[in-house]
Amino acid sequence: MFRFGSAALFSLVVLAAGLAPVAAQSCSAEATQALDQVGVNCAGLSDNAACYGHNGVVAAFNEPVQFSAPGHIAPLPPLQTIQTLPYNPENGEWGIAVLRLQANLPGTLPGQTTTLLLMGDMKVAAVENAVAPMQAFNLRVGVGQAQCQGLPPSSITINGPQRASLDLTVNGASMRLGSSVTIRETPDGRLRFIVTAGRLEIENGPIIPVGFATSVNLDDNGDIMDDSWDEVGPMSFEEWEELSPLEELPEDVLGEEFPLPSEEEIALLDALDFDMLLELDPYLALALAEDWAASGILPEDLDGMTLDDVEAYVLDNISWFAGDEDALEAIGASFGLDDETLAGFADELGLELNAEDVAGEEDLTDEGELTGEDDADAVDDGGQSVDDAAPPDDGGGEGQGDGGEG
Repeated sequence: MFRFGSAALFSLVVLAAGLAPVAAQSCSAEATQALDQVGVNCAGLSDNAACYGHNGVVAAFNEPVQFSAPGHIAPLPPLQTIQTLPYNPENGEWGIAVLRLQANLPGTLPGQTTTLLLMGDMKVAAVENAVAPMQAFNLRVGVGQAQCQGLPPSSITINGPQRASLDLTVNGASMRLGSSVTIRETPDGRLRFIVTAGRLEIENGPIIPVGFATSVNLDDNGDIMDDSWDEVGPMSFEEWEELSPLEELPEDVLGEEFPLPSEEEIALLDALDFDMLLELDPYLALALAEDWAASGILPEDLDGMTLDDVEAYVLDNISWFAGDEDALEAIGASFGLDDETLAGFADELGLELNAEDVAGEEDLTDEGELTGEDDADAVDDGGQSVDDAAPPDDGGGEGQGDGGEG
């Protein structure tokens, strides 16, 4: 039987090959100020609308729209293209825009939305005749922005509700997101997908779990080349460091705090067998990583851990998830528990569990095609972290009970 060992926290310090080093100059103050202004300018942004968040945004509409200064709001359906400009240290310009899409996803509550955050040298063009505004788009991410420590990279972050998935088409590739990914460009002109919550499933491509990333080539038309995906691996320390300033975003911008696993959590997820990691609901996987990190579990302590070990470990400590319906649904999805077993756990934890939510459906067919009634449909999927879950004192240190933040 798998047993935990005891150790101090682990720090992941791998640098991604091909990414430019961060310059010594610091722009942390400028980034914080700009993100705070975005929170003010885009506060209360309505569904299916775009917000001019910070100085340096250019947009084109197919009808007259006032969208030329920070704080301006415009409806999405007339939007054709939107471009944010790179950081300019001479005048403080750093384009940031926020787009909010009505989710309309099964399993979501009224008012839940998907948010697109564009910053730096970025251009997005809507695809005509998409099922919903901005659910199909082509993007171009520049790499010419001045390198400055503390300044997030030119990128687009797509953040959706927990435990629901959104079908998207990005540069011609169909994909299903549940629930947060940041897309940037590498210096050699490839697109880089970094998943910070849930997972991203790409038709005719890889599945990218929380804390992991991969890159892909673009053809001469800017479309994703299906046969050029890199092997999926953990996000680098440099990528984590560059994204960490987004944790300063006011919650109103994304509808929640920016979800970013810790270095320790990423290392622990990477220590698990990759195929087994994909078997686990992402919500549960990150919750376990949070609590292992809080308890001082090292990546090497997870060597040889099987799915049966994880299931026994979780079910032996089911009381950690009291009051957390999402966690119980994630447990059912991860281990294929029958309705009667889940109903028993729900009674024990004082939860009302929807059996249909637990059953879910396959996200991809055997051929790799996305399922669902149309491109806007989605199925329940993994989300983010679970608080108040900690491993037992099993030789791996005492549980902290707070699980850290994802």
